[in-house]
Formats: sequence, C-alpha cells, structure tokens
Amino acid sequence: MAAGAPGSTRAGEGARTHALTALRQAILSGNLAPGQRLVEEELAGVLGVTRQSLRAALLDLTAEGLVERIPNRGARVRVVTAEEAVAISECRMALEALCAAKAAERITDDEAAELRELAEHLKRSVAEGNPAKYSELNRELHRKVGVISRQTVAVGLLERLHAQLVRHQFQLAQRPGRPEVSLGEHLAIAHAIADRRPRDAERAVRAHLASVIEALRADNASGHEIPASLGAALPMLNVIVTDPPRADLAEVDKLAAYGVATVHEAIGRDGYLGPTIRPNQQGARIAGTALTALCWPGDNLMIHAAVEQAKPGDILVVATTSPNGDGAFGELLATSLLSKGVRGLVTGGGLRDTQELRDLGFPAWRAHVSAQGTVKETPGAVNVPVSLGGQLIRPGDAIVADDDGVCVVPRLDVTRAAAAAGARIAKEDANRKQLADGALGLDMYGLRPKLAKVAYLSYAQYVERAGEGI
Repeated sequence: MAAGAPGSTRAGEGARTHALTALRQAILSGNLAPGQRLVEEELAGVLGVTRQSLRAALLDLTAEGLVERIPNRGARVRVVTAEEAVAISECRMALEALCAAKAAERITDDEAAELRELAEHLKRSVAEGNPAKYSELNRELHRKVGVISRQTVAVGLLERLHAQLVRHQFQLAQRPGRPEVSLGEHLAIAHAIADRRPRDAERAVRAHLASVIEALRADNASGHEIPASLGAALPMLNVIVTDPPRADLAEVDKLAAYGVATVHEAIGRDGYLGPTIRPNQQGARIAGTALTALCWPGDNLMIHAAVEQAKPGDILVVATTSPNGDGAFGELLATSLLSKGVRGLVTGGGLRDTQELRDLGFPAWRAHVSAQGTVKETPGAVNVPVSLGGQLIRPGDAIVADDDGVCVVPRLDVTRAAAAAGARIAKEDANRKQLADGALGLDMYGLRPKLAKVAYLSYAQYVERAGEGI
C-alpha cells in the first residue's frame, strides 16, 4: 500500500478519496485477498491518512460490497460466495438487458461500426487462444453497451455489481473452453445492438447471463476455487517484471509515420488516451513499446526502477494508484532514459523541468505540469498493466504520440494496425486530390441524404421565419 509523504498525514475529503481509490484498486487487483483483515491503524499509516478518513473509505467500500464489517473483529475484504455471485448475476441480467435494448434504440452509425469492430477483436482473441485478451475485450463490450445505452442509472448500478463479481468473472474466463462458449453469446449481443434490434439484443443478453449463471453453479457444485495466482493476471503492486514480450519494433516504427489520429481511426476509433494527456513540445511524433510504471501518489521510486528495465525503442508510461499532479519526472530522469535508448514519456501525473526537456530533445506527454517534488519511498510495480486516459496499457504494447495526443495499440494488433493505417492514408490521399480539385465532402462521402429534411433558406427567408437579423 502507499505511504504518504514522510511526517505528513492527510485529512478531509481528499484523504478519504485517496484511501478509497487505493484500497479499491488493491482489492480488485488481488493485492488484498478475500477474507483479509483490514487493520485501520496499519492502513492509515501506510496510506498517510487519518484513521477517520480511512474509516470513511471503508464505509464507502462496505456500501459497494467490497468490504464487510465483522462484529468485534473489524473490517475485512468481503468474500463473495458462488451463491451470492449467482444472485448478483440475476440482478445483472435485468439491468444489462435494459441497457442492451436501449443501446439498440439509441446507437449511432459510428457506434455501430465500433461495436462490429470490437466483435472482430473478440473473435480474433479466441482464435489466438488469448483468454486474458478475451477477458479484457469482454469487459470493454459490456462497458461500451452501457455507454451507448445512455442509461446512466442502470450503468451506475452495474458498476457496483461488477466490482463484487470481478474474481468470479476472471475465473470463468480462464476455464478451458469457456471463451469459445461465450464468444457466440457476445457476438449475438453486439450484432443485435449494431443492427438496431432491441428485442433480439435483450434476448441475447438474457441468454448470455443465463449461461454465466449456469457456469457459476457448475463451479460451485464441483467445489472449484478461484486460483491463488489470480492476482498475477491482473494489475498488482510490488513487482518488477523483467522480460515482458514487446511488439515488433519494425512494425511499431511504421505507426509513427501515420500519427495518432490516423492510427486511432484505423483501429476503430480505439486506443486514444483522451484530450487531457498533452505534449510538452510541438512537432514531435514518436512510436515505441510501452515500459509501464505504477507509482504511488507523490512518489517516483518506481520510475527509477523502470529505468533499469528499459530497452531501446521503449516509451515510459507512468500511472499512479490515485490521481496526482506532482512533478514526478524531470530532466535528470530524462537524461538517464536517453542513455538507455528510451524514446519518450507518457504520464498521467506531473512533469517539471519542461524547458530543459525540450532542450534535451526528450519528448513527453503529461496530464499536469508542476514544480512540486516527490519522494522515493514506496514500492509499486514495473511492467504490469496500467490504466491511463481510460485505456488499458500492457507492457510491450505500441504507443504512438504526437501533437494530437497519445494512442495505444495492443501488442498483438500492431501489424494489423499498421496495415489498416496505411490503407487509410492511401484512401485519404485520393480524397485529398478530389477535394483539391473542388469536390465537396457532402458528395464525396454521400452525406446529402442525411440533410434531406434540412431546410435551405435565403437570409431573407431566415430573418422572416426566425425574426432575427439586422
């Protein structure tokens, strides 16, 4: 767990949020195991918060169903039994069926294309025998359906239910043959929504959840336990992985030439880290393999540890266990990384020595700029999956960064992404020539039917109708 700054104890709402975020991630990642006691005095000291703030965070986690309080014994990580998992899944069935039906009614053309692309990724992950990737895409499908549904109340309830089921879901995903069974169910959901068939979408979700419930009951009857190694397959703390597989650098280099916008579009408008991760410089365009570091707030110990694991062509990706804008990275670390052949930095935290980094020619993308220094105290992790800008980044994935922002491409998808980006560039070159010759996008892209019900008015007509003008 994270230690606060030496000699300081945080209090108030910020401390409560910090403790809540850190504890939730530790539970979901497996760093805190089901049934493990949560000793308030110990956790408060480790997290650098008051016991009152820690207690408030534990109450929040109790409300979420992740923690339970035992009379006269304190709090512990809640153990969700198979029977409870079945009951929770029955509740999910009703809520997810509602979201699927609403999504089929409200989906846009662009969202339908993204959903079909996600379905193709699901098929590919099963064909490649990659259950971890399939599990990740499974979660993304359920998340995307919620977003498309615009049913925020149901989505909020589902998020709480999902938090209690994460271990059971991971266990099912690892069962031999389970991805092949659930693939057809997920494809039926995706295609029914993309084709705007609400009733079929609802039925597909109910069939899928019924299958999940049947599998949970079968596991319970067989006495099957969640493997002790579960945490190793999810983001975990206090580990340095020394030899993660990396994407082929020759293929990664192709992505740099295409740039973030083209790559993002070519892979189904996926992988973009969002508008808050901005460049420290202008004119830099790079691609490389992700070297990840998971740090505690206000602490850059694991960035130093990551330098030792760096290889030429890497891009350092830094995430923190809870939001923090302190200047954890500056000129000296950049100098060290340059000596190892690292191509740049992407961080959800803070950057300092910004002018010096530009003078060094070390490109960096960051969420914050801050002169606030950090400590080097608390172990975190290197080369584990991290979450940044709403995207899951695994060590060895391809990172593309330029003036438009940052995009991640999964390691196994890099060759396909490079080919798709090249095809998109060729298509845009042809479109550019037509536009330069005077063609209109309305005609070139077949957009006029979408304007069929739009009234074209002269200014005089507009003034007459709207009562505006001068």
